[in-house]
Amino acid sequence: MYKPASKTTFIGKNIYYLTSCHSTNDIAAGKVRSGLGENGDVIITDEQTAGRGMQGNSWEAEPGSNFMFSIILKPDNLSASAQFGLSQCIALGVQRYVRSVAGEGVTVKWPNDVMIGSRKVAGILIENTLRGSSVTNAVVGIGLNMNQKGFSNPRATSLALETGVFYSLENELEQLFLHIEECYGYLATLPAEELDRLYTGEMMGVGEVRTFASGEEYFSGVITGVTPSGRLKVLTADGEKEFEVKEIAWVW
Repeated sequence: MYKPASKTTFIGKNIYYLTSCHSTNDIAAGKVRSGLGENGDVIITDEQTAGRGMQGNSWEAEPGSNFMFSIILKPDNLSASAQFGLSQCIALGVQRYVRSVAGEGVTVKWPNDVMIGSRKVAGILIENTLRGSSVTNAVVGIGLNMNQKGFSNPRATSLALETGVFYSLENELEQLFLHIEECYGYLATLPAEELDRLYTGEMMGVGEVRTFASGEEYFSGVITGVTPSGRLKVLTADGEKEFEVKEIAWVW
């Protein structure tokens, strides 16, 4: 169904297409463990029966209507302490593709959801393999809603819903790969401070007063950025606080 990418440098040169599978991330991880996974390999499917999102959430997707795939990456000289940079790069790549199609109003909701307005169009799950203090392999799972028109979650959307256009998945896939590959290159070419500036500039809620929940506590705050390890920085009435993913939630 999908042809190997012709315009990228390495992402999507090998595409393994499955009509249905339990999880592309699991299959990609198996290829890595067996030593068969090459840098840039893509496992893509029409349907995931056990797709996963961040924090163990499931990923709702209509078979054959959206992108559900995993990319195997082998970063050079990426330390475990700097692995959030990979998450930043992938989120920026997906966000830039979506913006190229949908226009303005596309942001990254920390840590790596892609939003159109206040609705989620894409989710990313990255699972890294460490050897010592370095990341040797990364499996990057991406779910991007393309043509689906109905969702049980009112906070979900698709490019078709936002633009009124039906998209050819075969034609759009390489464009998505090109954006991801360009931003992935930032890991090797940009100082961490510059990557952080680019990422923060696209974050949802930066500089805006928003309501959050942490445990049983509700509070207002302003997102100021992220720490090098990926913790969210929020300026509250009690000063600036830092949060891990499971420690804070948006209140819409």
